[in-house]
Amino acid sequence: KCYESGDKPIDIRIAALQAYRRMPCTRQPVKEIFMNEETDSELRITAYVTMMECPDVKTLEMVRERLETEHVNQVGSFIWSHLTNLMETASPHKQAVREILEDEVLKRNFDLDKRKYSRNYEGSFFSNRYNVGAMVESNLIWSPKSFIPRSANLNLTVD
Repeated sequence: KCYESGDKPIDIRIAALQAYRRMPCTRQPVKEIFMNEETDSELRITAYVTMMECPDVKTLEMVRERLETEHVNQVGSFIWSHLTNLMETASPHKQAVREILEDEVLKRNFDLDKRKYSRNYEGSFFSNRYNVGAMVESNLIWSPKSFIPRSANLNLTVD
């Protein structure tokens, strides 16, 4: 419940959400944070990343609908870049999500300037012939209140 408490510092709320993503895939409270445009954009992006740890068709549909009506550029640009990367990924771990998103057309309604808006980066390859691959994924999250990124992370997966 730490992440829901508006009186806690944003760093504590984000850490609580990051811990929550390691729990089983019951994501309703996280979805509520993600959907609330009044919530801090960094917290909303963290909620989105947490939800996308184990997305289903219903979650992806909700995210797509949210993307069409999103007014916060930080959140919209991050979601757009993440979904676009999922649609192009070669990672075997993300193929189920890729297949769900395959026929989607995502409207580009957001400023995607990499120097000031949140973004997901992903590069991956997989060789069926040798049954090996790798994926590099990074999130760069900016705050609308600053010209300095609030957080960044990098994940390297080798298959």
